[in-house]
Amino acid sequence: MDSETARRNAEVGDEIWKWTVGGGILVTALAPLALPDLPEAIGRRLCDEHLLDPERYWLPVPPSSVSAQEPSFEPNRGPGWKLRYWRGPTWVNSAWMLWLGLVRLGYSEQAEHMAKVVETTLLREGLREYYDPYTGEGLAAVDFAWSALAMEMAAPDLEAASRSYL
Repeated sequence: MDSETARRNAEVGDEIWKWTVGGGILVTALAPLALPDLPEAIGRRLCDEHLLDPERYWLPVPPSSVSAQEPSFEPNRGPGWKLRYWRGPTWVNSAWMLWLGLVRLGYSEQAEHMAKVVETTLLREGLREYYDPYTGEGLAAVDFAWSALAMEMAAPDLEAASRSYL
């Protein structure tokens, strides 16, 4: 890697870190994990320090849509929570993108775990818009199409997933 590429990679890593440091921010800050050309060091840092942290995103039905350490994380705080889209629920489309990163970076055990939990949750709850990150309860819209991405996670083409589909 030449020095200019290394400098740019460091800048990208610093920007991603700004969005994820401190326990907060939406799971979308981890979306670069789906990119096949994300430098491995940045991807591993996002996984090890954020995604796989059971106090942040790696809850029983991972990943939560906001870090569990974020003050706005509000699971199970009354009936209004079920309409608070990005304040804690697990979305299958986000899980799929981060699963791609786990596969690409060689986190096989964690990728398999996520796929199995999401598959089990969908088989029990159906294709829902999003799911409770602790119990897997299906929430909001029913027969929600993008939750069908779980089928790809359940029976993946790991070679293609490691290159990403994006």
